[in-house]
Amino acid sequence: MDLYKKFLVFIDQQDLFKQTEKIIVGVSGGPDSLTLLDLFYHYQKENNLKIIVAHLDHQIRSTSADEAKFVEEKAREYGFLFQKKVVNLPALHKNNSKSMEQLAREVRLDFFRILAKKHSTEIVALGHHQDDLVETVLLHLFRGSGLQGLRGIEPASQLNNLVIIHPLLDIKRKEIENYCNKIGLKPKFDLSNEENLYTRNKIRNIILPTIRSEINPKVDTAVYKLANIIKEEDDYLEKLAIEKLKSLIISRDHKKLVLDYQSLVNTDFVILKRILRRIFMMILGNKDDLYFDHINYMVDYLAEAKTGTGIDLPSKIRLHRNYEEIIIEQQKGSSQSNDYHFVLHLGEKVCIKDKYIVSFDQVESDLNFEEIQVKNYCYFDIDKIELPIQVRNRRRGDTFQPLGMQGNKKLKDYFIDQKIPVYKRDEIPIILDRLERIVWIAGQRMDNKFKLRANTENIGKLNVEYLKEDNYE
Repeated sequence: MDLYKKFLVFIDQQDLFKQTEKIIVGVSGGPDSLTLLDLFYHYQKENNLKIIVAHLDHQIRSTSADEAKFVEEKAREYGFLFQKKVVNLPALHKNNSKSMEQLAREVRLDFFRILAKKHSTEIVALGHHQDDLVETVLLHLFRGSGLQGLRGIEPASQLNNLVIIHPLLDIKRKEIENYCNKIGLKPKFDLSNEENLYTRNKIRNIILPTIRSEINPKVDTAVYKLANIIKEEDDYLEKLAIEKLKSLIISRDHKKLVLDYQSLVNTDFVILKRILRRIFMMILGNKDDLYFDHINYMVDYLAEAKTGTGIDLPSKIRLHRNYEEIIIEQQKGSSQSNDYHFVLHLGEKVCIKDKYIVSFDQVESDLNFEEIQVKNYCYFDIDKIELPIQVRNRRRGDTFQPLGMQGNKKLKDYFIDQKIPVYKRDEIPIILDRLERIVWIAGQRMDNKFKLRANTENIGKLNVEYLKEDNYE
């Protein structure tokens, strides 16, 4: 079976993008993404599908500008729309504690979110292939992952407002390289993939070749098969956990679940752990701060829980027993500090202290500019900031350049000038970009650096809603 037919079979089996009119394809210029782009070129000739080519120039390599130009020329050759974002990732990394890989992933996803909003689609196709899946499974195995990590890379996964699809997961790296040579694609190669600085590269360049030569020459096929078996069984166990959880719920609201205690503690240990993870997802929308030790901590507590006792967990989650009920809820306040800090992605909103709701969206460039004067809104140039947006209260030393002013002003002085009561100053949401530059004082003034200009292409909209009305006058 040739590569294009394998591509068609896989996207049909996985039902990756039926009834879809537009797809964003992330293209770096390497063999994988270039092959994916070429396959989509042939596919869209036979189907009504618009392709948007997305390229992030991260400026890590000296050749990044040439790579961006190469991808742009290839997109034009195919007749596809080309969209590019330039980010100085090494500079961002200097001011960030995250790894370069994690930072690059976040910047890339924020770029995709902006494009998805702009082009009214949610689907982003990436060029990860079977070898990438195998490396991911081993990487997770060595880190002590559970079944979910051993699934490797999903054919399709929901990530906030995006659906990330991987149409090449049934295709091997060697097949991709042969395809490039056969049709003369001439991709760009990232030489850092040959260096063993990162764990993934060590798995690719050292561990897997050793296993192939000394243990099992078909280890890649074996791991790929294992990942698929794990996926099937993991899906089944998750289905059982969901059904069991439904039977346990006595009542539920946005940030609180009440469960039947006896039925919960009599649940099989394997299903119980899944139920606890799912509850975190239901309350928080993610389980980023939940680890293996936290699950065991909850299980141990439930085994001997007494009425009136409870335990505290990450993200202000509290688990406690009240007679024959187990209550899991997110606490509204904190006795430790009045400070708060949230990350806000495109299309999301966040509730702060049950008092404010701050949202972030992208709007059309032909908006009604009279609306810009509304106090609760801030319209700004997305391309002037570094995503993601952050929302927090004030910190010592905060400064910004109020709209219409030439120089910077201390936030403390601004609050004094505006006669904002002292007790309110620690509550007002301050909206910043990734580099901690203030974009907007919610309900007050934006920073002059991010104002709209005649050449602004992508317009961001911040909105603050007051659940309890404030009057700063």
